[in-house]
Amino acid sequence: MKKHIFSLLAVVLLIFSGCTQTGNEQATAKQEAMEQEATISIVLNENSTILIDDQAVNATDFSRVLENHVNELIGNGISIDKIVVNLRVAKKVKMGVVNDLQGELRQLNIRKLVYSTI
Repeated sequence: MKKHIFSLLAVVLLIFSGCTQTGNEQATAKQEAMEQEATISIVLNENSTILIDDQAVNATDFSRVLENHVNELIGNGISIDKIVVNLRVAKKVKMGVVNDLQGELRQLNIRKLVYSTI
């Protein structure tokens, strides 16, 4: 009789032990989310069109839209130092425009940039 009770208790413990996450597992899941990298794609075309993740943006709204993208990523558990901006710039875009964009990124504390021309 005792063997059956212990066997039943062992089965119940095994079932319930797999149903919940421990504090360590939850902390590990949160840490893994913060270690993920996220990419924001910014395109500067020759005709002064700005695209953020394939969404057309006016120059006047650029800062607000970029900040919203960054805050959304942070809200999803991505650390600010894991955000990478993929900056694609047309060859005829003036360097002053690129410098202005870099200044906006600096204000948001985004330091990882990948540059390419289109």
